[in-house]
Parts: sequence; C-alpha cells; structure tokens
Amino acid sequence: MKTLNYLTIMILLICSNIVNSQTIHLLSIGKSRQPNDELDYITGFTLDGENMYYSRAKLLNTDNFDPQLGVYNKKVIITDGYTMSNSLTNISNVPTEDRILFFGVFNQAESSIHPFTQREIDSLYNWSMRGGKLIIGTEARGNSFEFNGSILNARWGFEHGFHHGTTFSPTANGVSTDIYRGPFGDIGELSEGGTSQGYFSRIPENAVVLGVTKTGKPALYMDCNTLDLISADIDVYGSIGGISGGSTIENQHDVFWANTIVFMDKLQPQPLLSNSSDTLRLNANYNDYKWYYNNSLLADQTSSNFSPNKDGDYYALVTVNGGCKVKSNVIKFKAPKYEVSLHGTVIDNNTKSTLTADVKIVNSFAGQLIDTLITTDEKGNYNIIIHKP
Repeated sequence: MKTLNYLTIMILLICSNIVNSQTIHLLSIGKSRQPNDELDYITGFTLDGENMYYSRAKLLNTDNFDPQLGVYNKKVIITDGYTMSNSLTNISNVPTEDRILFFGVFNQAESSIHPFTQREIDSLYNWSMRGGKLIIGTEARGNSFEFNGSILNARWGFEHGFHHGTTFSPTANGVSTDIYRGPFGDIGELSEGGTSQGYFSRIPENAVVLGVTKTGKPALYMDCNTLDLISADIDVYGSIGGISGGSTIENQHDVFWANTIVFMDKLQPQPLLSNSSDTLRLNANYNDYKWYYNNSLLADQTSSNFSPNKDGDYYALVTVNGGCKVKSNVIKFKAPKYEVSLHGTVIDNNTKSTLTADVKIVNSFAGQLIDTLITTDEKGNYNIIIHKP
C-alpha cells in the first residue's frame, strides 16, 4: 500500500509539472489601486481596466492561447492584485518561473490612488533581477492635463519626452524578435494613442532598443539588467491605441500585443552558472555563448557548457532573445590534480608493455575516473591518459 501511495504522488507531481510548463501566469496590479479618476482618464490602463478589456479577452481566448487549440500552445491565467499600498512587497514570495507581471499606468497626481512605496518598487526590482519578467507600459506627461506616472522611472532609469502623433517601427534587433515576427503574424509601424504620446529621452546604458519613432528616438526597449520590456506608450497595448473589439486577433495592434506575450514567455531567464562533475553548465539554452577565465575571453570556447582544466574564476556572457548580452555569476573552479606512478618493466620496443598506472586524486574531484590509458609516442616516451565521465 505504501508503494501505491508513493507511485500516486509521483504521478501527480509529474502531471503538475506538465500543466505548469503549458501555462503562462500573468500578474497585474488591479485598477482599484486607483479607484477614481478626477480627470476620467487614467483608470483603465491595467489588465482589469476598461482600456484593456479586449486586450485581456484576446489572451483568454483558447483560439489564441491554449496547449491544444491555440496559435500559441500555452494557456494564459491572469491574476489581478496588489491594490493597496505596500501590498506589492509580497511579490518577493512569488515564484519567477512562468510568471510575467504587467505594470500598467497609474496617476500619482490623482487623490484616490493608494501610493506606491519605495519598498514596493525595490521588491519588484529585486524580483525581476531574480528572474521575474515585467512588461512595463508607461506614459509621457502631456500638456493638456495633470498627470504623474513616474512610478518606476527612477529605479529602472528611464525618462520620457512628449510628442503628439507618434508612431514607432522595429529596429533590426526588433525585427529578429517574436514581437514583430511572431506566431500571430508580422507587423511594422504602430501608432501610439491618446493625447499623451512620446518617446524615451533617457534609457539605461545597458539596453537594446527594439522600436523607434520616425525620428529615431527609442519607443520600445529591453532593459538588459532586468530583462524587462518597456514601452513609451501604454496605449499600444489597449483600445485607445488600436486594439480591436472582441477576443480575436484582427489587426496589427492585436498581433503586437499577442506576440509580446509570446516573446516574454520565451525569453530566457537570467543566466545561472553551476559546476556539475567539473563541467560548467548554464540553466537555459541561450542564443550565443562567450566564456571568460579570470576576466579574459576564451575565444575558442563557444558551446553551452565548458570543462576547464585550470584553477580560476569563470563566467559566461550569453545572448538572450532580443539581443541583450547578460553576464552569469562567477564560479571559482579548482581543477582536479593527480599523482601518477608507473609499475612494470619494458624489455624492448617490440614487446608489449607490462606497465600499469596508479592514479591518486590529490584534491577534491566531483566526478569519478573511468580508466587510464598508457600510450607511447614515436620517441618511445610514455604518456598517461586519464579518462573522466
């Protein structure tokens, strides 16, 4: 009976893992974080808000996202929350795998808002650095109304410039992503919406621009420190910008929105390097690998794992979808060392050697030896070859 219970538990765990791998958990800050809007404008720019009603419906449509039926073979589950001040600090307890948080636009100048605290912003930033994924929709401050959406600007290091009638198009890096060439279709130029449009007047130095305005200013970029996706205008994801009514994919804005979710789901995590049996391995498959030994590039090492033979500090610089180059953690590696002694007598070169080798591992070694092989070269020198798994 105990064996049956054990097998049942194992089956349940396996099935649970399969379900999780086919699910995108999309988190969003609920619109009641800002219950009222004296300007009747900024209450709907989050996933349970009026401006994103159809954006939400498209993600929940099984024709679009479903393991069996969807264009993209994963299901989307949306959870709204974090509506009170300091509640976002709880993001620290949320797993990062298969999680995306959509951070919409809230007006800090509006009297009903439950203010975002610095503790919340720091918690969200740290969660992102641990591997949580963020889609950040922002808004330039227009001239026609009182608005202050500068909630994440300082921590993420961006600032806006205001320009009405703005559109943006993909860069060369953008074209190579699922955002612009994804499972829901290909897209080109997109219009920003509403009266508050713009671009980024400042972005972090370590960033890759994926979309630009007609004048070449950044409008969509990846933060290569956090691996978050940040847009200069929230409206490209909502009805004001051009998302169609209903739950089906009908136009370029619909494609952009659905492809964005796919891009973020497929985006690799922050690289984590580990030592497994004296082979350095990463936690995911990346687009490109560069290995460093004591801060010097190992030009001949470009594979996904690496077995060093020298003591020292090693790390990998990897390229993720979208073009960001990200440095892994540093591993202090200690190469295995051996003491070798030979036993036997060689009569002449025409007689098979009766030599045997005793190998003693001097320092700690994570793996185990398979065997040793004694070879001779043309000059009659003997070489000991030690095989590892």
